[in-house]
Amino acid sequence: KERRKQQLKEREKEMLREKKERQKKRKARELHAVGGGLDPIVAAKRLEERKNKKRRKNEQKDALEESKFFGSDMDVFEKVFNGTGEEDEDGVRTLEMGVKCKDVVIGKGPTVENNSLLTVMYKLKSGKGILIDSSKKFVFRVGKGNVIRGWDIGVIGMAVGGTRKLIVPPKAGYQGQDIGAGPGALLYFDITVISCT
Repeated sequence: KERRKQQLKEREKEMLREKKERQKKRKARELHAVGGGLDPIVAAKRLEERKNKKRRKNEQKDALEESKFFGSDMDVFEKVFNGTGEEDEDGVRTLEMGVKCKDVVIGKGPTVENNSLLTVMYKLKSGKGILIDSSKKFVFRVGKGNVIRGWDIGVIGMAVGGTRKLIVPPKAGYQGQDIGAGPGALLYFDITVISCT
């Protein structure tokens, strides 16, 4: 009986201590919550500080993981998003967002710049060489979002009379939409500049 009483007392003490601990935590939460025991402005500032601290910590953690994954060479990011502009052995250049281009015919007329009004002839093929779309006279303004991002990136630097092959990845094309080549497929364009103003 004595031992039983002792165990009950210990259990009651433990429960009382846990209850006090829970009350203490609840009071701390209420105190720091917006509209709690603190002035709402101070509570909101503290909440924002905690969120910012957590965000910074997560960003540092992500950066550390990325540096471990990519090693010390963070040029990978630059190469993918801004392109290298260098030609490989086949004459293919990688541009922004992974768009690849190869000049088939170098034009002799005016050069395409951002905001130029272009008239082009194009063919769109799937990776299997199936014709998906084509036009003999398509007009758009470069850099204004009239066409997919891959075109805005890929036609810069062409000249009237020139023909260029573009390989457009989904992120610079139609994202995950299926336009006939399959969802998220690479798009293969043959573009010829007819006029540029």
